[in-house]
Amino acid sequence: MNPIFVKRLRNVSSVGFILGMATAGYAYYLTRDPKPKTTGFTLYSTMSFTPDGSTQAQITGSRVRYQRADGSFKQVVTYFNPDGSVKKTSTLFGELGRGVYELSGDEKALVFVSPMRAEISQQSEADLRKLHDHQTLREEFLLGHKTLVARILDGGDTASYTELYHAVELQGFQIKTVLVSKVGTTTIDPVKIEIGEPDKRSIGMPKLPVDYDRFELKIKAMEESGQGETAETLRQQLADAKRQ
Repeated sequence: MNPIFVKRLRNVSSVGFILGMATAGYAYYLTRDPKPKTTGFTLYSTMSFTPDGSTQAQITGSRVRYQRADGSFKQVVTYFNPDGSVKKTSTLFGELGRGVYELSGDEKALVFVSPMRAEISQQSEADLRKLHDHQTLREEFLLGHKTLVARILDGGDTASYTELYHAVELQGFQIKTVLVSKVGTTTIDPVKIEIGEPDKRSIGMPKLPVDYDRFELKIKAMEESGQGETAETLRQQLADAKRQ
């Protein structure tokens, strides 16, 4: 996960951004170096928000991440209303060599979110430490899995920060995320991890038309903000994706 995407997130509305764009960043920027055989897994998480000054967490949603050893994945996030009823569901698919796609609200199209490399290998502990060499790191065990915890400050404000819990043995994936801001704390917390390959049929991406509008708007925004080189890189990635 690219830490640049999450360092500015400050409140509960940031959860959707983390689970969408940050997931895409993780899919594209994993290390290129060959590593030992990776492990597939299914991760079940709860999402909650604790207002500043309160000790009572409010459950805001749930997440299920089906991750195959080769890096392809399906992620289903369910958001709850305050009364516990379902507000909406967001589904992401990651397919090697093609990209990360979000199922549209009417389930009639796949929205292109980002490219995804044709081959993804596991991040070693050394890779993870190097990735966050300028952030505070500590070790913790969650559900029996060793994690490296990186704390990313929001600018110079030490009271606002994001903590990413990278599971060393699970492709370096961030199995827990904590966002602390002036309004409260948002947490994506693992409750169960199943080791083993998810069934391909259960995570396969549906054959639907692809909508590239969101990514094209991103390119336009880069151009308008004077980031021409970045925009050109994104444009090339988009052209490559359309040829798949």
